[in-house]
Amino acid sequence: MKANKKQLILLGAAIIIGVGYLAADAILRLGQAVQAEENPAATEEIVQLTNTYRQGLGLNSLSVNPRLTQAAIDRARDILAKQYFNHVSPDGRKFSDWVKDVGYKYFYVGENLAIDFNNSQEVFEAWLKSDGHRQNLERPEYQEIGVASLQGEFNNRPTAVVVQLFGSRVLGATELAAAAAYGVDDYFPASRAWSGERILAAARLCRLWLGWLIIIVTLLVLLVFLQGSAPAKPSSKKFIKKSSTESRSPKIKTIKNKTKIKVKIKTKTEAVKAKKPAKAKSSKPKPPGTRRKR
Repeated sequence: MKANKKQLILLGAAIIIGVGYLAADAILRLGQAVQAEENPAATEEIVQLTNTYRQGLGLNSLSVNPRLTQAAIDRARDILAKQYFNHVSPDGRKFSDWVKDVGYKYFYVGENLAIDFNNSQEVFEAWLKSDGHRQNLERPEYQEIGVASLQGEFNNRPTAVVVQLFGSRVLGATELAAAAAYGVDDYFPASRAWSGERILAAARLCRLWLGWLIIIVTLLVLLVFLQGSAPAKPSSKKFIKKSSTESRSPKIKTIKNKTKIKVKIKTKTEAVKAKKPAKAKSSKPKPPGTRRKR
């Protein structure tokens, strides 16, 4: 059975809506993985532990920079989204790339990572036991810090990812004045934190409506295919007779009329012949040997 135009249109619509549903579902799942819950208390505690440790060594305290904080949050979300735990992402990006993305111009930059720890104190003690992490904590060149502590899923288990970024930046005259006046680098607008939630809400709504559309279009496709596959009902005798009468060609009518004319002509000829008396034959026999007189 060949599909008609209506069936193909409905089938194409069902495929397009299905692909859209899968895309919205993928966006929602990725967003749920990326939208990990932040832990501000853990973040503040790690900053305090770091500054207390540095002060004990006679080093300067590190001031919290919003750009480094945002870079740390983006970095932790990327780790949870792509499910890796390394200073270089699977697509070859270094941690310094996230620092550049937020517009932080640095002289020095460093990173400490931690995962699967119960509290901030355990995280900090684990860093002190590692030479590379302890060197970052003790480096005198650093001036600022940004920390992110995100709770999410890693390898299908709940966990917490901690990213600690250190930096010392190049300050112009305007930035120096702002840092002296406000103490922080106020860079990011307040609406930045809501963009991800709005995208997830839109994806959730699209998935809901696309799911209903898939059900409706699928039912329509089934109905159209069932109607197309059903055997045709035989037409009534009256309808066949009427169609046969309307479909007579003029040629057949012409032939029929000619036939009638021929019949009429033939009838008139036979009537004329019937009226004309037949020539009577002489019943008197001729005498034999009779000659014509001259």
